[in-house]
Amino acid sequence: VRVGVEHVALHVELDDALAWLERQPEHSLAAVFSAQFIEHIPPPELERLFRATARALRPGGVMIAETVNPHSTRAAKAFWVDLTHQHPIYPEVVVALARLTGFGTGRIVFPHGSGSFRQDLVSQGEYAVVATTVPQPLVSAGQDRRTETADDAVDAGAPAPDSDE
Repeated sequence: VRVGVEHVALHVELDDALAWLERQPEHSLAAVFSAQFIEHIPPPELERLFRATARALRPGGVMIAETVNPHSTRAAKAFWVDLTHQHPIYPEVVVALARLTGFGTGRIVFPHGSGSFRQDLVSQGEYAVVATTVPQPLVSAGQDRRTETADDAVDAGAPAPDSDE
């Protein structure tokens, strides 16, 4: 049994991540992913990286950045074994940084977690921030600009505000 894709055409570039993101046209990317990367970036560049990512993502675009969880004693002890690590980054700080640099939402997930945030916060060796840019409002002919977003439109068939239903 053969599983998978035989031929995939991918465009690959070897470049500095920050420089590459800063060269991308505004709102040109749907998603940006990094794993075990942001802990290697000095704080001023980390802020630039988040700002460049938010600028390059289209409305409703997502950034996923996975990193070491310093709340986990096991992970914190092993953090400094890699001499290229700049600093541990607490999940609360990453969410705040995402919000301060142009993302509309940010949440923490534990890729191998149990589903209990409190338990995973201290037991899981890594976490990911999932930050989303603000979606563009849905505006149709004759409708004023309200706070309705793509997420609101998917709301289980609920009637729109001020509707006759």
